[in-house]
Amino acid sequence: MENYKIKLNLISDIKVFVQTCGRYKENIFIKQKHQVVNAKSLLGIYSLDLSSPIEVCIESENKNVVDDFYDFVQKWEVEGK
Repeated sequence: MENYKIKLNLISDIKVFVQTCGRYKENIFIKQKHQVVNAKSLLGIYSLDLSSPIEVCIESENKNVVDDFYDFVQKWEVEGK
């Protein structure tokens, strides 16, 4: 499992993020404080405090998938991995 801390600033960022996560068969979760939501759920993401960074976790043993996902989320990454 790989974790990345990101910040989605715009509604369009959230839309692109959810749509792209939906293309992965792997489980992708977002963690913030005590909440964990499915990253493929627009409503789940909107239940979070998006003014603060969120932690994204992808569950995959396939390094190519993890690398591809990182390439996608790195534009929103804050404070490194």
